[in-house]
Amino acid sequence: MCFEVLGVDIFLDEKVKPWLIEVNALASFATDSPLDKKIKYDVVYEALAMLNMNPKRRRKAKREKNEQALRRQYKDPVPTKG
Repeated sequence: MCFEVLGVDIFLDEKVKPWLIEVNALASFATDSPLDKKIKYDVVYEALAMLNMNPKRRRKAKREKNEQALRRQYKDPVPTKG
């Protein structure tokens, strides 16, 4: 499971119409103001919430990651628990 948070630069004209300037693959998480900090915090929070990682899913994801690492290390199938 993976995802990427993109940075989006927009310009608002005099009619408050948004214009896309660019999309950045390497979004900056530096903050210049309290509002900037709140916006970026909320973006990260919502991105992580979309993963819906409750404790049971977190344990399963960790187990699967460890099993994949063992398979790569030993180049041999590792039995999984159903």
